[in-house]
Amino acid sequence: MGLCERPKRHALFHPSSCTRVLRMPIAPKLAAFPKCWLEDITEGQMSVFEWIDRAHGLPAAGLEMYEGFFISLEPDYLESVGEAISDASFEMPMLCCSLDFTNPNPDARKRAVDREAEMVRVTRTLGGPGAVCRVLSGQRYPEVSRTGSGVVRGVY
Repeated sequence: MGLCERPKRHALFHPSSCTRVLRMPIAPKLAAFPKCWLEDITEGQMSVFEWIDRAHGLPAAGLEMYEGFFISLEPDYLESVGEAISDASFEMPMLCCSLDFTNPNPDARKRAVDREAEMVRVTRTLGGPGAVCRVLSGQRYPEVSRTGSGVVRGVY
């Protein structure tokens, strides 16, 4: 395959250099996400534990979590979240993170990258091998171009 040709299955291409990056095939499990309670949970009107309790009996293999659901990232707290998920007969196959990788401020972008690395660790803690940390790229700022701003380098 030549440079920048269509990738084969299970391969990604870096957009700025067309460098091939291999990835493992992943088959995520069906997971429920509490879209209707997202604000309630992130604003503290409902705990992640209440969401897990309410999800009991849903026809899904797992519960998708969101980074804003956690009031702490301390090991004991995460262990209690993991136990609640397991006790409700679910797995956590996916954690969603919506960090701001396109902020024009380089320090803010670095904090977002650092936070994402932490969320990948949380994903592994709660979901084990094969769990996915779904990353949203952030906000769009009209003054930030897709080239030359450091944004692409920060994400890749």
